[in-house]
Amino acid sequence: MVNTKHEVGKVDLLSVLLMQASVVAARIALFDIRNGQLINRGNLHLALGGTFEQSPEKRVVAGATEE
Repeated sequence: MVNTKHEVGKVDLLSVLLMQASVVAARIALFDIRNGQLINRGNLHLALGGTFEQSPEKRVVAGATEE
């Protein structure tokens, strides 16, 4: 939309570049917020007694049968 206005002469190039810089800054801010949410989620998990260790896999013993 902004590029279209620039092409028809309603907006100068500097305004277009400033608007694009604003969009990039907003995307970076969103990324930072989502990153913080993931960090907080991991910290909450650990605070509630969770762990990130993998549980040992169940071993299947050859020839063993369950009764």
